[in-house]
Amino acid sequence: MRILYDHQAFSLQNVGGISVYFYELASRLTNSPGVSVEVRLGLHNSVYPFEQLKAARHARILARRSAMLPGMYRYVINEALTSLGIVGSGRYDIYHSTLYRRMPAVRARAVVATNHDCTQERFPQFFRDPGRVIRAKASLYRRADMILCVSRISQRDVLKFYGIDEAKTRVINQGVSKLHRDPLAAREFTALLRRPYLLYVGARYPYKNFGGLIEAYADGGLAANYDLVVLGGGEFSDVENREISGRGLSSFVLHWGYATEAILAEAYCRASLFVSPSFYEGFGLPPLEALSLGCPVLASDSGSVPEICGDAAMYFDPNHPGDLTRKLSEALNTPSSDARRKRGCERAARYSWQRNADETLAAYMELMGR
Repeated sequence: MRILYDHQAFSLQNVGGISVYFYELASRLTNSPGVSVEVRLGLHNSVYPFEQLKAARHARILARRSAMLPGMYRYVINEALTSLGIVGSGRYDIYHSTLYRRMPAVRARAVVATNHDCTQERFPQFFRDPGRVIRAKASLYRRADMILCVSRISQRDVLKFYGIDEAKTRVINQGVSKLHRDPLAAREFTALLRRPYLLYVGARYPYKNFGGLIEAYADGGLAANYDLVVLGGGEFSDVENREISGRGLSSFVLHWGYATEAILAEAYCRASLFVSPSFYEGFGLPPLEALSLGCPVLASDSGSVPEICGDAAMYFDPNHPGDLTRKLSEALNTPSSDARRKRGCERAARYSWQRNADETLAAYMELMGR
């Protein structure tokens, strides 16, 4: 079976949930008997070690490291390079698009797409041009032979917003990678810590409700005893800085715009509480990472997180004013028992990238058998 993954996600990001999804999938399928994996990254600077996959017998990684920033300029260049390279490459069995377009130059027996979430469909007011993405997804999903959905919520959304026949969808959960602690990272991280802290990880798009967390942190008077550590998502915007300083929190919010895996692991292990305030997640990887390292989790009860984390996490209603403030205090005053930590680790262990790869390969095989 000859499988193609294109450049799209990797042209637009160096790190992120979609990139790690396709890296983990490709890295495992390269070791599957009878499978040939081709990844056409083009110019990239992904944090994921795709170059290491070149050693696999049945892997073809077409990529070149570049300092060019992710974005549409890199996307357009890679689109041209990939389209030229595909000419004369023959027919693939499976073409799995990494984002929302089907590259027209690709010849394939079957086209597969993955629906990670429907944030632009649910919250168009938070995006500059949601219609462009929605139209692209509609075209891809209509022409795709199968749509993989990372959760039941993701599946329900794609059926609701795109009128897709459910028989064309499959729910295949993402995995959670094991994060490893490192003594050097521990010293680097702890040198900047002063007090117990709450932890927020990842991007801070409007639907992620980071502003709601800042408000609840301030209104609950939590800065008296806890700092708020924020990892990832790049530098704070001017709006975020004004919100933090306007509430007198500048001395209590510690921010790393980018964090290594080792620092992330250390942060989860030492946090008093991990908070996921998002209005919606298609899967929700950071809460699972936190649970896998024994960190208590408080998350929004909307979106997929209750489906994925079950009774291993605590929840609040993001649409109910004051509920996050109350639940933060309750969670911090609830002792973190060994039983809860064990339940969290067991829950996270259900989600492996190998299982994701096995189920995805089974879906590909199903298409080939039609």
